[in-house]
Amino acid sequence: MDILALLNGIAGIVMLIMVVVMFVFLWQLSRLKDQLRQIKKNYQSLTRGVDGVDIDSILRQIVEEADANALVLADHQELMKNINSRLNAALNRVAIVHYNAFDFAYGELSFSMAVLDDLGTGFVFTNIHNRDDARCYCKRITNGETKYPLSEEEKEVLEQALNHGPTYSRQKRNES
Repeated sequence: MDILALLNGIAGIVMLIMVVVMFVFLWQLSRLKDQLRQIKKNYQSLTRGVDGVDIDSILRQIVEEADANALVLADHQELMKNINSRLNAALNRVAIVHYNAFDFAYGELSFSMAVLDDLGTGFVFTNIHNRDDARCYCKRITNGETKYPLSEEEKEVLEQALNHGPTYSRQKRNES
């Protein structure tokens, strides 16, 4: 019985300590709830955009725009390939040489002109002018070469078109 009497005597103190511990726990719980509420408020302010839109909506919109841009980019790349292939086939290398084909001719009315694409394929046109008439010749060029014999002027104009790119200026040929 002594133990029971002793326990009855300290029961009040144990009860008081338990009440104090319970109030400390309740105070801690209240403080933690306030901190959690503040963290939640900060999180919501971080995830809310300028117009009040949440970050998930913003990220979804960015992903959709990136997908749309990828499709547009693929279309533009295909278009650029098409343009480049057409540009390579364009007759953009032009050279022309004016000269007198005959000793009695004057005014350098005869000419040879090369018109080629970037691969060296195209034509060499030659117009031979004399007092009574003019004759025009066209020779096919493939990869910078032809199966037809070329005159000196045609060789010169072909080399200019192949090696020097576009030249549209009138050039006087040096007569030897």
